[in-house]
Amino acid sequence: MSKDLILLTGATGFVGFRTLITALEAGYRVRAIVRKSEHINKIKSHKATQPHLTDIEFAVVPDLGVKDAFASVFDSVKYVLHIASPLPQSHGPDSDSDIDAELIQPAVKTTLNVLEQAEKTSSVKRVVITSSIVAVVPFKYMTSEDSIVVYDAESKLDVPKSSNSWEGYAASKVAAYNASWKWMEEQKPQFDLINILPGPIVGAGDWFASQEDIAGSMNKAIIAVLTGTDGIGPFAANTVHVQDVANLHVWSLKPEIKGNQNFLAASGGLHGAEWDDANYIARAYFPEKVGDGTFKLHGNQPTRKLKVDAYKTEKTFGFTFKPFKEQVRDVAEQYIKLSA
Repeated sequence: MSKDLILLTGATGFVGFRTLITALEAGYRVRAIVRKSEHINKIKSHKATQPHLTDIEFAVVPDLGVKDAFASVFDSVKYVLHIASPLPQSHGPDSDSDIDAELIQPAVKTTLNVLEQAEKTSSVKRVVITSSIVAVVPFKYMTSEDSIVVYDAESKLDVPKSSNSWEGYAASKVAAYNASWKWMEEQKPQFDLINILPGPIVGAGDWFASQEDIAGSMNKAIIAVLTGTDGIGPFAANTVHVQDVANLHVWSLKPEIKGNQNFLAASGGLHGAEWDDANYIARAYFPEKVGDGTFKLHGNQPTRKLKVDAYKTEKTFGFTFKPFKEQVRDVAEQYIKLSA
């Protein structure tokens, strides 16, 4: 019996590569979309792909937002995992026009390109899109205000105005998310859709080769606490482990999971965790590294209170999100290994 074929975008990213490996380990074949041909060798040479090279194929699509970008790469595909998304840069756009052109429109165009090509490909049965918690929770509650409202996977937002790149990223997620469901309602294609909406994603990264790499992701909030430095300002701690996010993408392909749903991915119940709890977790798991000064602790990483209800996800898939202590432990372990 032949293995079902997945088309996956974002294969070289933090979430994308972990999802690629998870899909291969689950017995799927994967056609990975890369933007540059040199990314093919990067993926094929990674130790995690070595047992699965016969089940990986590649297609180079330099610009996912160009019309008909996927015209030649959907053949025989049964499932689509659309993970790639434009990210803000450290010195990102700061005007409405820049944000629209560099973040919002590319996110929407890429999403619609995926859906339109899937509609043209009769073999496609399900599309799973990586959205974000900021698609259903106002961004101000992630950074500057506490919320008394409980948000769930069915919450709705209008595309907000944005004055900086991170607000623009949130707006791009809202716009792409809304566009995906509007398109599904209008077109009524032969496939169904699932949106995965993760909170801040943390955990060990397959591509991380230095301590700076770890601190370049959302892990920076954990690293700040562990190393006694300033973090990224107040931020919501409805975190989720990268492996849980990868699992949800792959588990969403199971036929017993009904389509046309959204699933929030956030640990810690309604309130999440406190970033500063990384102090106590490090002391419990790595007392020797606290003693020798590797972890100085007591960094400054304030937590923003945000109520997110992801119980539907745990109930549907029959699992419990990895708790914050496991997330911190995995980040700290990789940080220690890379210190050598």
